[in-house]
Amino acid sequence: MAAEYDSWTNTYVQDCPANNSAVVKNGGGVVSEGIGYGMLLAANNNDQKLFDKLWKFYTDHLDKKGLMNWSMDACASPGDNGANAASDGDLDAAMGLVIANKVWGGYADAAKNLIGKIKDNETDTCPNGLVVLRPGDVWGGCSDNSNMGKVNPSYFSPGHYRAFATLDTGNADFWLKLAADSYKLLAQYQDKMNGLVPEWGYYDGRTEGDYGYNACRTPWRIAMDYMWYCTPDAKTFLQKVSSFVDGKGGVANTGYPAGESTTNSAFLGAFVDSGIAVSQAKIDSYVKDWMDAKLADTPYFQATLRRLYLMVAGGKMQSGR
Repeated sequence: MAAEYDSWTNTYVQDCPANNSAVVKNGGGVVSEGIGYGMLLAANNNDQKLFDKLWKFYTDHLDKKGLMNWSMDACASPGDNGANAASDGDLDAAMGLVIANKVWGGYADAAKNLIGKIKDNETDTCPNGLVVLRPGDVWGGCSDNSNMGKVNPSYFSPGHYRAFATLDTGNADFWLKLAADSYKLLAQYQDKMNGLVPEWGYYDGRTEGDYGYNACRTPWRIAMDYMWYCTPDAKTFLQKVSSFVDGKGGVANTGYPAGESTTNSAFLGAFVDSGIAVSQAKIDSYVKDWMDAKLADTPYFQATLRRLYLMVAGGKMQSGR
């Protein structure tokens, strides 16, 4: 794990000396998703220097609602570029702060502040009573008439929500309901997709798109909930994913990413993480198949998810408790 982390930082992290910050490079740009991923990795690898630089970049690029603009040039000057926020990056940044507070202390206020902004701007209550995560702070969910009820299942992070409830105690019931309602939707999606989930979904259970580069992250997010809290709903979800994998003959034979000649860790690693809800022997065999496969992991997305998935598979992702 140490070697994987060092290789990742050397390849994908760029310092921004003008503002004493840093970014996780996505080509020539940076996305809030990458900042969130980087904060999770830095906090879990006891790298406070990088963590603080990534958090500095996040706070230097807030939109009008106090959440990071989702996309910009790498090392862009501080300010609001009007791109608006993406909830997955915000969730992972907040979870990074929760973990950092456990590891080093001193991040509780920042975590509570960001958690509150996520609640206020990136969640919705829908007509059927479900509380859902919006894809961002200006669209989707049930308050956006042009994208009525649209959600991104790969952003659902019930383990994060349970961790938030331990800090944002006044809204603990809200976060626990959001977790429970997320599983209600995930179960409907899985029933329609042979154990997998769609690229996009809706609050009423409708699906949109196949299992692609958005959806592929979902087993990892659910595996964190199972790893940290032994949640029965997480176990059920992951067992269905594992059954799909086994029905295809193993993690390297699932046929995803669909239509591509090479496979990569964005897909395989998430399938691997489903094994933690089955048995130690299952996760061990899945990891071996993953590491033995020929992987196209050079792009930022695949390479970064590889490290995050490995931390879950190896039992190293902290919960912040």
